[in-house]
Amino acid sequence: MKIKNWKREDGFWSAVFLLLMVGLGTMALSSYLIMQKEAENTVNNAIALQADYSATGAAYYALAAFRQGIMNDGDVQTVDIAGISCDIYLNELTVDDETNFYINVNGFTDEGVGRSVEIKLSALFDFAGCAINCEKDVGDKVKAKAEGGSVHIPSLIVENTPLPPIDTASLIAHANVYVTSKSDLVDGFPANLTAVCPDDPFYQADCMTPNIIYVAPGVGLDLKGGGGWRTISGIFITDGDVITNGGHTEIDGVVFVTNPDATVEMKGNHGGRAHVVGGIVSYGVVDGKNPWVEHKREYMDFFAQYVGGGRDDAKILSWKYIDEFNGI
Repeated sequence: MKIKNWKREDGFWSAVFLLLMVGLGTMALSSYLIMQKEAENTVNNAIALQADYSATGAAYYALAAFRQGIMNDGDVQTVDIAGISCDIYLNELTVDDETNFYINVNGFTDEGVGRSVEIKLSALFDFAGCAINCEKDVGDKVKAKAEGGSVHIPSLIVENTPLPPIDTASLIAHANVYVTSKSDLVDGFPANLTAVCPDDPFYQADCMTPNIIYVAPGVGLDLKGGGGWRTISGIFITDGDVITNGGHTEIDGVVFVTNPDATVEMKGNHGGRAHVVGGIVSYGVVDGKNPWVEHKREYMDFFAQYVGGGRDDAKILSWKYIDEFNGI
């Protein structure tokens, strides 16, 4: 009986030992799987963190480039940030309630994992998008139209609104033409302007740099005389009155009046032809009898380079990661 009992006990402990080994094996396998999973999570977290750093660096780069005017909607650039290659592009520039806009930036790691950053910025006043920017009144009969258009668009006129900071000193410093008397203004361009772009006398001979004409203090632009139609071109800086008369003179460019006591007086309607093609920027009054000002952004964009309150003043309203994705 004792021998039989001993044999039964031996079988019991064998079963216990087997279960113990199975349990230890299961635990070891589970530990291995957990460690493997943790390792994968660590790698994934590291890649995700790289993507975050990549997107953050890309966003800072894109924001700085945007403020400097070297990156625009739809541009694509590749830079190296902390050893990570980032494809940076502004893939959306949308207006939100006409007060804000967004820059969406994507940054990628070397493994092709990407993150998007959405930056919400305060809206910028589109100075160059207006035909007339005036701190004082604009006469009720003054009309503004889009380039090549024929319909009055009131939104192209901004009046009784403080002008943003304008770097007048730099404008004058960059002037390549000086008008010291009315006789300097002749058909086509000022008499002392020796070389202009053959395709557009708004530009200098290189057809890229605008002519900037500084009118001496007190001279003004009295253009009401002349026996026939004439056109003068460029960015005109004057502290005096600007007077045009129907049937005689058209200004192709930008008229900048620095004196709040001066007046831009456009007489006659030119048969619907514009007195100014480009734009008017004035600290004084703009008036006339049924005159047209035709907006031309190309010319206004050059002037706007001397105007503050632009991209570099855009304020960040929010910054957030919006998704994670595989770029390859």
